[in-house]
Amino acid sequence: MQSIGIVVPTTPEQEPLLALLAEMTVCKAEVVEQSIWRIQRVQMEGLRISIMRSGPGMVNAGAATEALILSEQPQAIINYGIAGAHTYEALPGDVIIATQVCAPFNGYLQTGGILNPAFGIRWDDEAAEVYSQRVTQRFSHLPCDSTLVSLALQAAQVLLEQHTLTIVAPVGQKVRPARIFSGVIASADTWCQDEATFARIHDTFGSLCEDMESAAVGQVATRHGLPFAVIRCLSNNDLLEVLTLERKRMIYPEMARRSALVTARLLHLLSTKS
Repeated sequence: MQSIGIVVPTTPEQEPLLALLAEMTVCKAEVVEQSIWRIQRVQMEGLRISIMRSGPGMVNAGAATEALILSEQPQAIINYGIAGAHTYEALPGDVIIATQVCAPFNGYLQTGGILNPAFGIRWDDEAAEVYSQRVTQRFSHLPCDSTLVSLALQAAQVLLEQHTLTIVAPVGQKVRPARIFSGVIASADTWCQDEATFARIHDTFGSLCEDMESAAVGQVATRHGLPFAVIRCLSNNDLLEVLTLERKRMIYPEMARRSALVTARLLHLLSTKS
């Protein structure tokens, strides 16, 4: 039986997936307490799924991923949730499937505020040597698993074909059908709303959006030699509209649900291949 580990930041992002899996498997998740962590285990045909809520932020995400791997010994890791856009084209309600992740603020700022991403992903010497032998890739980016990326894109496409989903249009924008984007997702503990900083990060890393977890999840998974995938639904585009607290509360649950729907569909695809 294939084992999949899932790291999700918050309860509002976790609950829709648990509800979907309960419908798909007709059983409730088994809850297991491991030290400070709570793991929700679900059996799907051909799959053993272990879900852990990390809490928001890079430290929480990295620690949760390590704990999940040590406890559950998964064969792959999935991280899903919501994110904020780095481009004008991607809007709230759109789905982003990561091909790579990066941590732009783990570089260093040079004179004049220029961000050098040379240390965007931090390794110790031994891990860096192992990684450089395995992947010809800049340390500022980590590649997601190509098979999981392909399946996640299929899952997102099925979602948009089966559901009439539209964006939540920022002020001045027209409502349109939700779209799927794939590319680089950035992670940072800092919630940025500065247009110039968005532009620098996008120009340097090619990022489509930013979350607070996926680069940490990806780094821990990679050090364990595990494939990983990242799924996000955009909840905000601060380039076009800085959301009020009231508007955030209106938008976020639906975007968390969409991200969970794609994740559930991905799990279904994995179960049929196992």
